[in-house]
This record gives sequence, C-alpha cells and structure tokens, in this order.
Amino acid sequence: KLDHLLVSCHGPDRVGLLHTFAQACHSHDASISESKMVRMGGQFMIMMVVSVEPSTTASFQAMLQQDLGNDVIVNCENMSTETRSLANISRSTTSARAGQVAYLHVQGDDRAGIVADVTRLLSSHSMNIERMETTVKPSHHSKPSVFEIKGMVQSHGPMEPAALLAAARHLEEELKKSGQAVKISIEFKGSAIINK
Repeated sequence: KLDHLLVSCHGPDRVGLLHTFAQACHSHDASISESKMVRMGGQFMIMMVVSVEPSTTASFQAMLQQDLGNDVIVNCENMSTETRSLANISRSTTSARAGQVAYLHVQGDDRAGIVADVTRLLSSHSMNIERMETTVKPSHHSKPSVFEIKGMVQSHGPMEPAALLAAARHLEEELKKSGQAVKISIEFKGSAIINK
C-alpha cells in the first residue's frame, strides 16, 4: 500500500525548479498522478498528488526540501492517514464530474467584490469550480483596469442551464444599476446554450 501525498511548494521562479521536483520523485520511485503548476507574482507554484512507498516517504520529503533549497516552501500532506486512498480520490473525482460542465468568462471594471459576486452566483446553483484563473489588465484612456475571470465549472448532478443563465443576466443588471460594467459568459459543454 502506497502513501498518497498532496505536495505543494512555491518559491522564486527559476529555471529547473520543476525538473528538481520531478527528479526527486524519480529517485524515490514516486508516481505523479495529478499536478498543477503556475507562475504568479514572480513565484512558481507546484501542487501534485504523489504516490510513494511508505518506507521512503520521510526521505522523499527531506530530499525534496534539500534539493529545492531554503528559498522554496514545501508542504507535504499524507492523504493516506486520512483514510483516503488514490482509488477513493479517483472515485470522488469521477462522481463530482457526473454533472454538466460549463466554461465561464467574466470581464468588467476592476473592483473589490467581483469574485465574491461570481462565486455566490455559482454556489447558489450548486456549481463546483474545477479551475479558475483571474487576471487584471491595464486599460487605456484613464479608464479603470479590466478584471477577467476564466474557468471551468461543473454541476453536482442534473441542473437547469437556463436558470443559471437567467441569474447571470440578473447579476449583470444589478451591477449595471450601481454603475459597474460586468459581462458574464457561460457556455455549457456540448450545448448551444450560451449567455454572451
């Protein structure tokens, strides 16, 4: 039985950081099953689910920190100690993906609270966020910066797309009344139903 580690680390972006991580996994016969990596604010961030022999878990963690260096923060959480196996993780992931998938795109004036507004809309319709990326783009002619959200969301079980789209349009109108220009686009995978 393997240990299944949720490994996250971040530090100053530099060439070879991911290779060092992968090499530490390889030297301990550790298997990377899921991973996400992103560069943000000059920092490189890695999150992975790694399966390793229990007898080498401690040395793997020590080697990872040593090889990556003291300027990289490393955190390892053993999910196996929480009675969660990789099979359970896979089943829960498959179960979560049983609903409808939609692609989300939000664009508007940069302001406090826009993410809270959008996530409230999603949670009120039982939509789970699979992935989400936010960026701020400078605008021209002294206009406010443009805030943008891109992501993929998924429902927990059957849902009515028209209800979510109507709620998105309602939120746009409410924000417009308060002088905030926000456009919410939702495109359901494999469907012609789009709010643009």
